[in-house]
Amino acid sequence: MTNDDSLPQTPSGEGAVHRRTLVAGGVWTVPVIALATAAPAASASPAPCPSVTDPAQWRRYDNGYGYHGASGIEEKNGAVFFYQQADDSGSAEGFNLEVWWGAMLPVVAGTTYTFLYRAGGSYAQTGDDRTRGPQYARLEIDDVPISPNYSTDTSQYGDVQLTKDFSFVDYSTRWTANTTGSVQLMWHFIVPGRKGVRTDANDDIRITLPMIACS
Repeated sequence: MTNDDSLPQTPSGEGAVHRRTLVAGGVWTVPVIALATAAPAASASPAPCPSVTDPAQWRRYDNGYGYHGASGIEEKNGAVFFYQQADDSGSAEGFNLEVWWGAMLPVVAGTTYTFLYRAGGSYAQTGDDRTRGPQYARLEIDDVPISPNYSTDTSQYGDVQLTKDFSFVDYSTRWTANTTGSVQLMWHFIVPGRKGVRTDANDDIRITLPMIACS
C-alpha cells in the first residue's frame, strides 16, 4: 500500500495500538462445573470455554483523532454487533482514527479457540479525491493480529472484502494459547484520516460479538 493507512501512526511515529493497555471490563459468567464423584483420583475437569457475547464485557477505546461518527454496540434483527461509522476522518493532525473494542479472555495453554462472527459493510465513497482509502478492521490478541483485515474496498487496502449492503457473512478465526492466564481480545477498527478536512465518504462496518468454540 502506498499511503500511510498501512501502519496507523501516532505523533511520535509509533503504532497507536501500542500506546494503550486495555483493562478488564464487565463481569465474566462462568458455567458451574459439576464435581466428579465416581472416581476420587480422576483428573480435574477441563476449564469451560469462555464467552464474550455480553456487551457489558466489552470496553471502547480510541486514539482521539478525527471524526468518529456512530461508534458503539448495537442490536438489530436479533444480531448484536460492533458498529463503526465513517470512512474518512478529519483531524488537524491528519492521523488515522483508531477504535478498539476490548474484552479480557481467560485462556488455557494448548487450547485452540475458534472465534465465530458475522461481518458486513457499506461502501459509499463519493469519488472525492481527498478520501484516503477504506475503513478496515481486524481481530487481535494482546496487540497481535490473528485475523485478516476486513475492508470495505480491498482494491485499495485489506485482505477480505466485506459486503457493501450491510448483509452479514459468516467468518471464523482460530488461535491457540501458549500460556494459561488472561489475554486481551480486541476488535481494532482503522478509519483513514485526512489532514484538516473530512470528506463526505461514509464506509461503515458491522461485526457481531464473537462466539467461541474450544478444542
